[in-house]
Amino acid sequence: MNGVYSIHTFFFPFVWENDTIDMAGIFSHGGQDSIWEAADTSMQSSNFSRSVFVGEMDPAEYNAFHYFNEAGRNLVFSDGEKGLIHSFRVRNDIVSDTQYVITKGSDRYALDITGIFLHVFSTGTAVVELKCRNSAHRSLAAVKAINEYGRRLALPYWMDNGSSKCADSLEISGPHLHERDDFRSFDNGKVSFCYISRAIRRLLDRNGAGVTFRARSTSAENEIQIRSVVDEKMYDCCLLIDRQLADALATDLEAGNGTFGSEMSAELNELMFVDLQGSCSGRNPAILGQKLDGRLFLDDLFRGAPKLSAVTDQAYIKVIGEPDFDVDYFQNIYTKIILLGLVQRMSIAKFSTTISRWTNELRQPGKKLTMRRIKSIMKLQEDFVTFQNQYILSEVTVKTEGRFLYDRIRAEMNIQGEYDDITGQINSLYELVSTAQGDSFNKWGLVLSLIALELTVAGTFITAGDVPELSALAVLLIDAAAATAIIWLVVGVVFRKKRR
Repeated sequence: MNGVYSIHTFFFPFVWENDTIDMAGIFSHGGQDSIWEAADTSMQSSNFSRSVFVGEMDPAEYNAFHYFNEAGRNLVFSDGEKGLIHSFRVRNDIVSDTQYVITKGSDRYALDITGIFLHVFSTGTAVVELKCRNSAHRSLAAVKAINEYGRRLALPYWMDNGSSKCADSLEISGPHLHERDDFRSFDNGKVSFCYISRAIRRLLDRNGAGVTFRARSTSAENEIQIRSVVDEKMYDCCLLIDRQLADALATDLEAGNGTFGSEMSAELNELMFVDLQGSCSGRNPAILGQKLDGRLFLDDLFRGAPKLSAVTDQAYIKVIGEPDFDVDYFQNIYTKIILLGLVQRMSIAKFSTTISRWTNELRQPGKKLTMRRIKSIMKLQEDFVTFQNQYILSEVTVKTEGRFLYDRIRAEMNIQGEYDDITGQINSLYELVSTAQGDSFNKWGLVLSLIALELTVAGTFITAGDVPELSALAVLLIDAAAATAIIWLVVGVVFRKKRR
């Protein structure tokens, strides 16, 4: 850690269009063409009796195991038994000596990549995790620029200044990886509304299964369309190791009797909301202090060893004065808590899209509620119940800062509000299905009851002694004609008028 000024973890959450695709299976394929391998799954969340020799102990693994409660561990660590998450990583020999290079004008920021991961969740969602370290660019202004331009994978356009909100280019460059996206080249070309940086997509393409990832719609058998449901940017987690900044934060808070001054409030807003000076949301100085309320963890911000954590819908920021245990906790615990909030929000958004599609389909005139559709909707209900029980957790840890992070990311992503809405949506969908089923059951129930009544009446007048005289065939023909007339009357007349 000597010389490291900031650590950056970028999360790119995405979904894919076809729910029948086994995303984990694609990256489990292996082979010479794949750069991916299963991440270390030695941590089995259900194995409480596991033990290792002290000399073989991985402190990061041990600490993470005890930081989370059991339900939290099931969502954080790969566990083949429960199958809630499957994690993969770009092999160390591939990612070694590779950098994430961000170019903006004359500024070039080169970060050392320490790991590239893919987490596939059972809700049909996935997250690319890009872990980087910055040693060369040692200023708060540089960190703000890295956070701002390094996270944008799409093309933001603004009325006054074109595409100035994004980097000129993003590059993943090393001995075995070289993927580059030149955003400036789009200035005179077509703009895709669903664009996702090819630098990230090309990493996914090297899966060994021959599958290509597209941002646009595709019908090719070996291509998969992916899209970002919640935001077009990566979520940014940033740890700053800067004693001067940490001391300044503690001093300013003390001088203001628990309130930051206007200058420090402006600095924190730009850092927390990844919003550089002069851009969209940080222009009103009167509300800068208000925007900090509830978003800062200040328990450890005091002179001597000052630390500060902040969570917004754009970024998780932690400032510390000296490298200590918090470096390990940031990389192996705190960022995982943020990941859980992102996955919850993204999963809810995907459920909402699916429910909306089914609702529109069921409302179309002439659409029949087939058994296939009923089974698909039942599967949706089953998946949602699983999500309710295993993902929407009220708590994942009892640790003070961990509880703050979890509660805060859920508040920033409006998880509870979105969850309440989606619960209402799925209940309404089932009411719609029940209505459609009820109409069908009422129709055919009336048909069967009328046919039974006809047979009863016929049996009253035509006894067993009469059958030889009329012949059994004639009786059957009479009953069949009566049943046909009943079906025509109910289906073709009564219920057709009802639909009108």
